[in-house]
Amino acid sequence: MATLPPLTDDFDDFVDVLNAAHRRREEARELDPDDACLEPPFMEFGDTWVFFVMLASVVLGIAALVVVFFDCTTSIGLLVAAVVAALVVRSRFQKNARALRTARRESVVLPGAMVQANGRLFDTDNEENLPAFYVVTFDDELESDPDELAEIARRMGAELKDAPPGSVPAEVQDIAEALTDEVPRWKRRPLPESWCGHPDTWVVDVLVEVAALPRKHIDRCLLPLLVHPTDLERSPEVLPAKFWWREDVDDLTEMLAEE
Repeated sequence: MATLPPLTDDFDDFVDVLNAAHRRREEARELDPDDACLEPPFMEFGDTWVFFVMLASVVLGIAALVVVFFDCTTSIGLLVAAVVAALVVRSRFQKNARALRTARRESVVLPGAMVQANGRLFDTDNEENLPAFYVVTFDDELESDPDELAEIARRMGAELKDAPPGSVPAEVQDIAEALTDEVPRWKRRPLPESWCGHPDTWVVDVLVEVAALPRKHIDRCLLPLLVHPTDLERSPEVLPAKFWWREDVDDLTEMLAEE
């Protein structure tokens, strides 16, 4: 995986942070055409062969024991089956890796404002990737006004979460239920313009990868996210901090006050 050069951009507001993220994303594509300086998909190439060798070694050991108690024909049959199974697993991992790479190439950087997140994501000792709800927008006007995006996220938490049945507009009822239950039911849902005041704005379920966060836990409201423009079943990703974060960016990404 190629290494991005240090971040040297000057920042006056979160829009500058987003612009830097966009620019460095394109720079990363040139440095690393396969993964654009993102973490390579799990279990591909060398890792897959390690998996194959480990599995084959285990099977060889089992087959050797079988020889003692049964016969060589049985051992050979087990070995062939194990090799076929390992190749099938390898093929599936590579297929998934290709699909992830394609989706990442097609995804765009958008501002994301946090609505709510699993409480463990705020814990500095947590190492587990966990879900969170964010608001994102493809609307140019709202994208250039992150404060308004953050206000929409705040309103969602205040007006939709724990809302009594029938107390919210029907078009946001399923969103209100998901926020209340704290259970992701979909990857993305449109937020009606009649409710938020902006077109092409969405609430998304994000599996937050803690390694991508600046301090390995959530400590801010706004984050740049990677969002696929058309695939509603693909979960957005947090754009790794190396694309956009420095110590002096903290004030521009709305550090969360301790409660």
